[in-house]
Amino acid sequence: MFLNLILLPLVNFLLLCFFGRFIGYKGAIRITTFNNFLSIFIFFCFIVYLYWFWGDYDVLYVNLGHWICISDIRIDFSFTLDYLSLAMFFIIIIVSYVVHFYSCAYMKYDPHFIRFLSYLSLFTAFMLLLVSADNLLLLFAGWEGVGLCSYLLIGFWYTRIEAGKASIKALLVNRFSDLFLLFGIVLIVYYFRTLDYQVIQILFPYFVGQGFLFCGFYASNVICFCLFIGIVGKSSQMGLHIWLPEAMEGPTPVSALIHAATMVTAGLYLAIRFSFIFEYNSLVKNYMVIFGSVTAIIAGLMGFFQDDIKKIIAYSTCSQLGYMFYMCGISQYELAFYHLINHAFFKALLFLSGGLIIYIYKNQDSRKIYGLKGIIFFFIELLWLEISL
Repeated sequence: MFLNLILLPLVNFLLLCFFGRFIGYKGAIRITTFNNFLSIFIFFCFIVYLYWFWGDYDVLYVNLGHWICISDIRIDFSFTLDYLSLAMFFIIIIVSYVVHFYSCAYMKYDPHFIRFLSYLSLFTAFMLLLVSADNLLLLFAGWEGVGLCSYLLIGFWYTRIEAGKASIKALLVNRFSDLFLLFGIVLIVYYFRTLDYQVIQILFPYFVGQGFLFCGFYASNVICFCLFIGIVGKSSQMGLHIWLPEAMEGPTPVSALIHAATMVTAGLYLAIRFSFIFEYNSLVKNYMVIFGSVTAIIAGLMGFFQDDIKKIIAYSTCSQLGYMFYMCGISQYELAFYHLINHAFFKALLFLSGGLIIYIYKNQDSRKIYGLKGIIFFFIELLWLEISL
């Protein structure tokens, strides 16, 4: 039942990729909408099943067999399900369904609509793989997969020079941070001889302060720093934030799904998942506090000087990610994840609302959009009536 949640978006991608020209516009909508709705149904059935039969266990493991065996290193094709991964599943599946449904109208007249839906489905599959992986190699596969889909979706309108440049910038910035993450994974394999989360969590306290590397730094500190740089790049923190505002060159549903609700939160997911590593390095946690607080303030101020609606929301995303990063730096991982859930739904809906304004006015320059006063007062009146009732 659990594997169907990952396989259904992958089936969407394969069907649209190989049979899209035969399926047609209406067939693509019916297939993706039905499979996404089926994913939601399976997810809630799975939650009910866990509630009745999970018992007192906090973690559920799904092992599909050996994947890589080299000498004494064995990496399994396995998944882990705990409260963190299930909450991320809930975010990804719900937001993905809403964005797919929204795209059916927003991208209706695009000649490459079927290709667009296939990319969205592939991204959903890779993101679900990332949050359910039980080892770092499988997580890295999902990590690079969402980076690839980000490149494809940002540059979806490849005839526009700005879109091509933005996609290349996003790819290069993320590859820089991913290089550090890969180096950290290599160090973990070398010293721990495994990539399983649970084994690393058990062994890491005994490894702190052991193993010298270059310049006298301990290997545990270097591993922690490499994971930190990987998170900074993916979550668009100050210094490596330059790709996120430029990524608004892609279609608005892309901004809602990838650059507000799911992909940019993958870095925070990694920070929360490996909080047991960061808790042993106060220096990196101080860096988290500094980067998070600076990003929250500077990105928020930069949003004031933007005219593009989508870039304003993008800088708001950077600012909110800074708050989450700051909370991880002060060891408040529960609060960071709580804010991650709130921000995912709120910012996705905010992007979709901005896309509706752009669709109606055929313009995304906030200085050239008028006539919204009546709509604003109407919603304020509705809100006041609901509060008074």
